Amino acid sequence: MTVDETTSPAGKSVKRWSGVLMTLALGAIAVSSYAIGGAMLGDDFKLGLETSTGVRVLTRADLSWGQLATVVLIVGASDLCLVYGMWQIVLLARRFAHREILTCGVVHCLQRFGWGLFAMGLSEAAMFPTLNAYLVGQGLIDPIKDLAAATIGSGTLTSMMAAVLVMVLAKIFQAGIRLREDAELTI
Repeated sequence: MTVDETTSPAGKSVKRWSGVLMTLALGAIAVSSYAIGGAMLGDDFKLGLETSTGVRVLTRADLSWGQLATVVLIVGASDLCLVYGMWQIVLLARRFAHREILTCGVVHCLQRFGWGLFAMGLSEAAMFPTLNAYLVGQGLIDPIKDLAAATIGSGTLTSMMAAVLVMVLAKIFQAGIRLREDAELTI
């Protein structure tokens, strides 16, 4: 890093925005961790599902510890994927703050973030069918009334589209790195 890059308005702006990006990502990690921990350890756990026989609300008293852990894992899987993705954003923000733009490290962080989004989309798509199968199998609820609507209504499509966009950007960055390396070799 040169002195000009850190004292120029553009360099200061990148550093500032990288700090904002890192703060938001760390906030998302904290909120998701709190939600998962609160569901597991808090006293006010409630899960409401519209079943074929009406609305069924499950509380901590309705579930054993093993059942509670399984339900929290099923429902919280997308949050765990989000935490993984946000950690990649933290790593990206650190790289950007150090003025890394077109580097292999940036591309790898982007790709890992994209895979995290893809996994989040898959976990969102699988959440209601998996939760339904588990809770019905445990005899805790009747089948969910409209499983297809519950599954389609989640953020699956948004997560998948974002994952594809991030992967395309990573490929563009990767091509840019190759072009830069080729140009440096010919000079």
